[in-house]
Amino acid sequence: INLTSNKDHEGIDDITTDDSKIIVTSDDNKIMIYNPENIEVSIYNVLGVLVHKSDMNYIETSQTSGLYIVKYNSGSRKVIVK
Repeated sequence: INLTSNKDHEGIDDITTDDSKIIVTSDDNKIMIYNPENIEVSIYNVLGVLVHKSDMNYIETSQTSGLYIVKYNSGSRKVIVK
C-alpha cells in the first residue's frame, strides 16, 4: 500500500495498492480503463447492476452520470462519471 500526502502533510490525498496495474479514469460521460494484463473487468452502477464486462487491454464505455464500481480479480475502484 502506498500513501500519498500533500506537501503540508495535513492528511492523506491518495491510497493505492500494487495489486493491479489497472488505471481507471472518466471524462465526457465515459469510463476509460487501461488493463495491460487483460484481466476480466466488470463495471457496476450504484444499484449493483452490471453495465459492462470486458478483458480487453483498453476499455472505453459511455455511461450516464453517476458513481460506478469497477471490479477486477480481488480489487475494485470507484469512478464518478460527470
